[in-house]
Amino acid sequence: MSEFILALVTISGLFPIAKAVSVLVDKDHKTCGPAEFLCHDHVTCISLNWLCDGEPDCPDDSDESLDQCTRHLEFTCPVNHFDCIGARRCIHMSKLCNGINDCADGLDEGYHCREFSSSCDRAQCQYRCAVTRNGTTCYCNNGFNIAPDGKGCEDLDECSIYGMCSQTCMNSNGSYMCGCVEGYLMQSDNRTCKAKIGIRMKKG
Repeated sequence: MSEFILALVTISGLFPIAKAVSVLVDKDHKTCGPAEFLCHDHVTCISLNWLCDGEPDCPDDSDESLDQCTRHLEFTCPVNHFDCIGARRCIHMSKLCNGINDCADGLDEGYHCREFSSSCDRAQCQYRCAVTRNGTTCYCNNGFNIAPDGKGCEDLDECSIYGMCSQTCMNSNGSYMCGCVEGYLMQSDNRTCKAKIGIRMKKG
């Protein structure tokens, strides 16, 4: 008699988003649903919507690896982040011109850091100013987006971003909070919900 354990239950159609869903079929073989990607650890399943989105969701970052993402032409960095062109990597604006090569090709550092640094003094950014090879740009603190004037900051509605929370989301000024429906528990990432009780099945 072989024993099957389903570690996490997802109900198709009821909760269309499932962050870092793990489905254990048996001890040696793991499978994912048709709309999920199996991480290279062969344990974790994530939604295909999070494949190559610039944010690692697999424990081994395999969902953002180049061999997985070469076929994905569109690549967008999160708010207040800088795109290391060609590397499919995003770094926070605060890491630009900090004396450390955070982009593999050093795109975030160079002569332009000194050339444009004085321009930041005149930028009148509400929060902070970053220097790129194309000049200066204002950016905001986490939870805020740059305003239409390019200088001020306004609240970023994280709940409007698909997949931010696996179930419910409540936005607030500069922040947000994920929640779970009855019968589910919030995980350590504060975004993912898992069923309180696993279903144990036996197959004779």
